[in-house]
Amino acid sequence: MQLHDFSLGGIRAESAVPFAVNEVLTMRLPPHSCHPPLELTGRVVHCWPQESRYQVGIEFCQTRPEPTASPWHRMFRLFSMAFEPPAAATSMSCDRPTTDA
Repeated sequence: MQLHDFSLGGIRAESAVPFAVNEVLTMRLPPHSCHPPLELTGRVVHCWPQESRYQVGIEFCQTRPEPTASPWHRMFRLFSMAFEPPAAATSMSCDRPTTDA
């Protein structure tokens, strides 16, 4: 998944695979400059095809009750990326939760 842009509410990314609306994802950004890796949780709000890939809108959400689990505690890390020299498109990994069948 390639991160394109972000705001206080979420991110816009491009993916090789589609995601279902309302699907909850755990996203991991690799270390960047002097910052450690970053993990965020979000909910897919839209996913549509564009050429051979998918444009995905993901709204940040908190999935655990402890305050430190809030994605808003990690906003500084995201916004600091905007002020650093541009690199190639920022890649991130994404995990879908497993379900017990």
